[in-house]
Amino acid sequence: MKIKSWPKIVMFLKFYLFCLLFGSGVYAIIDYVKIRTLESLTAQARYEIIRDSANLLERKYLLYRDADIDAKFNALSEYSIYSLRIENVLKLQEILPPEKYARMLTGETVLLDNDVAFKKIEGTNKVLSFNVRDFNIDSSKSKGAIRHRVYINGMIWLSLLLAIFCYTWLNPIWRDVKKVREKALLLSAGDLSARVGKASSTVFHPIASALDEMADKIKDATLMRRAMTNTMAHELRTPIARIRFHLHNYLETTDDNKKELIIDNIYQEIHDVESLIDTALSYASVENYNKILSPQKQYISTWFDEKINGELTGSRSIIFIKNYGSDLGWVYMDMNLMAHVLSNLLGNAKKYAKSTIRVSVKRTEDMLTFSVEDDGKGVATEDLDNVFKPFYRGKGNKKLGIRGFGLGLTIVDKIVSLHRGYVYVTTSELGGACFTVEVPCDYQQ
Repeated sequence: MKIKSWPKIVMFLKFYLFCLLFGSGVYAIIDYVKIRTLESLTAQARYEIIRDSANLLERKYLLYRDADIDAKFNALSEYSIYSLRIENVLKLQEILPPEKYARMLTGETVLLDNDVAFKKIEGTNKVLSFNVRDFNIDSSKSKGAIRHRVYINGMIWLSLLLAIFCYTWLNPIWRDVKKVREKALLLSAGDLSARVGKASSTVFHPIASALDEMADKIKDATLMRRAMTNTMAHELRTPIARIRFHLHNYLETTDDNKKELIIDNIYQEIHDVESLIDTALSYASVENYNKILSPQKQYISTWFDEKINGELTGSRSIIFIKNYGSDLGWVYMDMNLMAHVLSNLLGNAKKYAKSTIRVSVKRTEDMLTFSVEDDGKGVATEDLDNVFKPFYRGKGNKKLGIRGFGLGLTIVDKIVSLHRGYVYVTTSELGGACFTVEVPCDYQQ
């Protein structure tokens, strides 16, 4: 099965968009990680400097334990770039959140959202208060550390996203692989009803479709072979039984005239067997027709005259009416196979026609249309959709005792399809059936 170009384009676009979204997501996450890492490191560096400054001021404060508190405060202010105040620890209990107040009591430097830091001086009930609103950290001093942290975090997120990407993309493909394998094993085991169905991934959709198409063809071929075997067995059994009956009568009679008649009947039965075998072989050759057709240039009106005149020989007082359009001209098609089509249609018309068969031929641009119609009983409504199926014979044929194997019209349909044409049946104006064939005039392989 030839894969059309649009599924390839759809598959490429899906994969491209998936990769584009993946790349955009990676870029956004890395950018987010970079910003968050920078903010985290800046805040950490800022806090560490504030904490170290608070510890230094605490040590300076404790060095002046015997001096006056105001003198100590003035002395400590000289060591700080921030505005300082000395607070009472009990006063801050109402200001600070309980969790930060508890951490401050343990000696930890705490920082509020309004950029005010607090540090309890060890061994006293005093607290250093810092206003650090104007304090900024130059991140360029930590570029190396930031780059290192961003690289590590980025690689972690990239690896995680790559794993998600691979799993998301490969998981439906893996499911399709398992499904195709299971159905292939069922088919190899003889379960001709196994089908893959619709694939989850675009990659496997053509493969699943090809496998299902192959399974349909295998099933049809198997059913066809079974039907052909059953039909051949049934059709061969009848003439063989009649031949055995004729031989028995031949041996029992002494009348030479009867013997001659029996021999004629035996020859007729043998002819029926040969006809069945030839029809089956013709069907098999058309069914497996894989070689290139052999188109020939032919003047079409002359060709129709020759074929119709050949059918006139031995006809039982049947009138043939020719209805040719103007300017039929030359055609280019496999005339050997098309001769089989016309011969089969004319042969069927001769079986059912009461007195008249009409052959109409016309040409419309590059399309040749011809029809064969008769004034017989026609095709029953329930048989219209089945006449081209292999081994199908209408109920009326069996009642009337008309012989046939149900392969002739199937062969016609196959040959016309090989020429990329169409054949269909309608009711004729003459009262019987009208089989119409439409094929391109200039066949190109």
